[in-house]
Amino acid sequence: MDEVKEKLLVEASSLFMRFGFKSMTMDDVSRELGISKKTLYQYFSDKNELVNQCVDYYLHTISS
Repeated sequence: MDEVKEKLLVEASSLFMRFGFKSMTMDDVSRELGISKKTLYQYFSDKNELVNQCVDYYLHTISS
């Protein structure tokens, strides 16, 4: 996995756990991570994909 993408997943997961999935927008995520929305959208097509990949990442981490 791309190191940048992995970092984004870890940090976005932390935000989702702190603020909740429903309340966080892609704007919020990009602002909190200090990246542009364009950069975020290069890795994830939408919030659903970001959330799903966060869950998959942590399930993979737990099972390893």
